[in-house]
Amino acid sequence: MTKIIRILILSLFFLSSIFLIFNPYTSSQRTKYHIIENQVENQVKKPRTSAEWILTSPIQIIDTDPNHNWTKTATDNDWCSGSGTYNDPFVINNVSINTNSEYSIAISSSDVFFKIINCNLSNSEYGIRLNKANNGTIEDCYFTNHSQSDIDSSNTERLKILKNNFTSSRSSESIYLYNCNHTIIEENSFSHNSKGISQWINNPSTRSINLTIRANSFLNISDEAIRCEFIDNVLIEDNEFRECLDSFNSESIKNLVFQRNTLKNIFYAFRLSDGENINISQNIIINHSLGIAVFNTILTSIYSNTIKESEGNLNYPEVDFDSAGIVCFQSPECDIYNNIIKDNLGAGLGISNSNNSAIYDNTFSNNSVGIISGVQMSPNPNNSTYLKIHSNEFIKNDNSLELLETYNSYILNNDFSYSQEAILIHTSSVNNTLFNNTLVHNLLGIDVDSTSTNNLFYSNYFDNTLNAICNSENNWYYGMNGNYWGDYDGEDADDDGIGDTPYIISGSAFSEDKYPIWDDGLNILTPFNLTSYADTPDNDGIFWILWTRSENANNYSIYYSKEKISPTLESLSQLTLFKSNLTELMYLMNFGKNGTYYIVVVAFNEYGFMLSNSFKVQIGEDKVIKEDNFTNNLLIIFIISIIGGISATIIFQYWFYRKKHGERKKTRRKKHGERSVTLS
Repeated sequence: MTKIIRILILSLFFLSSIFLIFNPYTSSQRTKYHIIENQVENQVKKPRTSAEWILTSPIQIIDTDPNHNWTKTATDNDWCSGSGTYNDPFVINNVSINTNSEYSIAISSSDVFFKIINCNLSNSEYGIRLNKANNGTIEDCYFTNHSQSDIDSSNTERLKILKNNFTSSRSSESIYLYNCNHTIIEENSFSHNSKGISQWINNPSTRSINLTIRANSFLNISDEAIRCEFIDNVLIEDNEFRECLDSFNSESIKNLVFQRNTLKNIFYAFRLSDGENINISQNIIINHSLGIAVFNTILTSIYSNTIKESEGNLNYPEVDFDSAGIVCFQSPECDIYNNIIKDNLGAGLGISNSNNSAIYDNTFSNNSVGIISGVQMSPNPNNSTYLKIHSNEFIKNDNSLELLETYNSYILNNDFSYSQEAILIHTSSVNNTLFNNTLVHNLLGIDVDSTSTNNLFYSNYFDNTLNAICNSENNWYYGMNGNYWGDYDGEDADDDGIGDTPYIISGSAFSEDKYPIWDDGLNILTPFNLTSYADTPDNDGIFWILWTRSENANNYSIYYSKEKISPTLESLSQLTLFKSNLTELMYLMNFGKNGTYYIVVVAFNEYGFMLSNSFKVQIGEDKVIKEDNFTNNLLIIFIISIIGGISATIIFQYWFYRKKHGERKKTRRKKHGERSVTLS
């Protein structure tokens, strides 16, 4: 029986150790649960209800002054209640103030939680003025006709401005934020104001942080709807701007997300200078003069926007063309992709001094110019280098692509159609490579002026009224790979897919393509797109990939690399082959190697190869982490079990020793008693 008890006790100790380690209801989670539980049970207490309080004098709260602090204000006035905690904030409710004073409500030196709700404020210099008033919420208030600002906030933290109405104001700004952090401005209506929201700081070395502007409406703003300066971490999303002069005009922002906004009938839609890590996506900009313009920014992404119907009256000093969809100036490594840019009286995209930028998967239609590179922006130099312009569609533009002072750039896999002039290469544009482009149904395919030399053209498809004019020395073939010319009148007697006589190109340079592609160009590989269904990260490395058809491809192969794959890659030796000779347009990947990889599909035929877009996949990260955690848990369990077992053994051995020793003493005393009785 003793041995059984020992085993049971040790087993219970061991199981308790396992329960403590694996129990999901840990102390931190218990704390979190109780916090949530308390928040549910202790909802914010509603203020005392009343009719509207009409005040003839302003409200002033200085929380460091016993005569004007929150507690005294709440005690003395029925329109104020609360205790200043998170669950029971001080509340100013249903107050109407119409005075010609400096302010309607002023709060300073306050660090408690407070709310100003359902108030009607008008005709003072400032509607609400805050200074070092943290943890405040201004909600469902109506502001009108203030001469300075409807809300003026200085040196505040954690301010929320929600569901207010700002209208017909005489003020400079509806909301003015000076040196404020962690501010949320959400679901407000701004109409017929001079300015909407202005955020500013006078010392650039001390930047503001964390500003969210979400789901607001801006109507008929005569100046700037939003202006921010010297701030980090800005989110502007789901807002609507109509009839505004300048929707967003800001400078010196780090970490900006500007997404899902609608901008209609706007003069300047988006302007930003001196930005870093900028993300502009999924916006709709209609009837503008200047759509999206970035100046002196780095790490900028502009994608999935629709920009159309410019009105054609831009007069912007840094740019020499009107009605641009996107302007990218002195902004290196800018990614511009998956945008629809159409019906603009000026350029769809103007880019200059923005080296190593990529422009891909965009649609440019019915613009005066689709893309102009090297835009004249005096007095700065206007060249562009190392651009990658690929996989775009240009249709019905006057001129689709203009390269001005553009160097060492790649133009590939683009479709140009129904333009007056598809590609112009002018103003000393040199060392550019154009291949695998399709130019059809244009009045003129390519025009190269006398100053632009040493450019390379190959594997392009030309079928236009006039295919090319060249007035300088350039290369129209690469190796034995020339171009397809729809009006080539030579023959291919040896049936090797190459014309037997050169194609003569119009122009003063008397250029020629010595290896024109024969057979009606049917062997030219066309661009195609790759889609991945991998998870992020993909733990088991098993996922589907699908790709569209590349015309004239005989088969496809899958390659991967640990480095980013350039769309202009000319040799596959830099890649690792995963699977070859595929004829279907999908494949189930079973990638057994943990790590981060770039994957691409390559189409092949007898004349060459064509790369799809590549994608990045991360294999096995979560699985490794989980295995490490599980191993650590097992080790902890093992150590605790050993210590627990040893401790329990010592304790029970001592207990049994004491028990046994005590029984022996009792036996000796009993025997001694029996002997005493016998003797007596």
